[in-house]
Amino acid sequence: MMTFGLIYLGLIVAMVIADLRFASWADLRSVLADERLRFSVILSLISCTISAILSMWVAVPTGYVLARTGG
Repeated sequence: MMTFGLIYLGLIVAMVIADLRFASWADLRSVLADERLRFSVILSLISCTISAILSMWVAVPTGYVLARTGG
């Protein structure tokens, strides 16, 4: 089981390294200068935060009920 986790982590690190090799800071600056892209990043961060809060709002009481009732 640990092997699969290490392979997965290695793949993530390899993708980050590949991105850093093929993209430059100038490319990143030009992409982030686009208003639509910044809006989509902000919208993604807001929607992820709201969904995490809502899932915790449901998961914590559900876990408590399951722990108390043995269900």
